[in-house]
Amino acid sequence: MVYHLKVAVDLPELPEVEAFKFYIEQSLLQEIKELDVRDRRFFVTSIKDFRKKLIGNLFESVDRRGKFLIVNLQLYSLKLIFHFGMTGNLSYIKTGTPEEKYVRIIFLFNNGYELRLIDQRRFGKLYLVESVSQVKTIRNMGPEPLEIGEKEFLEICDNHARRTAKSLLMDQSIIAGIGNMYSDEILYQADIRPDTKVMNLTRDEKTRILNKTKEILRKVIKADADLNKLKDFLLLYRKRGAKCPRCGGEVEILKMSNRTSYYCPRCQS
Repeated sequence: MVYHLKVAVDLPELPEVEAFKFYIEQSLLQEIKELDVRDRRFFVTSIKDFRKKLIGNLFESVDRRGKFLIVNLQLYSLKLIFHFGMTGNLSYIKTGTPEEKYVRIIFLFNNGYELRLIDQRRFGKLYLVESVSQVKTIRNMGPEPLEIGEKEFLEICDNHARRTAKSLLMDQSIIAGIGNMYSDEILYQADIRPDTKVMNLTRDEKTRILNKTKEILRKVIKADADLNKLKDFLLLYRKRGAKCPRCGGEVEILKMSNRTSYYCPRCQS
């Protein structure tokens, strides 16, 4: 049996990392018998320490925080934390199966299966820590978007009124887990231009952004982050000149803070 998610995004965001949890869950309570390292750049601490603490250990449970996957180990009260960078992916597969391109690290289990970390651009990271607070990005992270209530979101908007709607959604210290792609989708479905200042949004528009954030993330998670199941999403039309799936108008590009935003001028006027 093969478990592999073909991520279709430049940077895995909350829904993709939520889908990645599935692979870890397949390997829970299986002893790690070997660690095959193809690239040392992923390790935040020494490989020797990773080997010592991981070989013979077991994945006991798995959580997610923002774009980070947190694996709780059975021994040593440690956590193995994955960050997938721009092109990270996982594959849980029977040992001996032909390898995918760009396999960087392999966790081999005693059940004859292995977990492969695949990363073409090699911006991912692996942390081995006692507490998630030891990872600065996680320590400084804002609340989870699926857990934010309306009152809290309105306060966030008030505290960051000079921001654009796009940058508000993408800043991990304000809200965790949303990146370039899903911020575009949220604002598209909320009928808000990405460059709209938060101070210029009405209360109803702010509430609509929050509701669409939750609705979209839940839909993508339910679809196992398979964008082909989301036919009415702008995600499938993120290129200049593509046709908006709602109105048929041309999709346009905005350059904001060195990021490219896709939007429909008709729907997001």
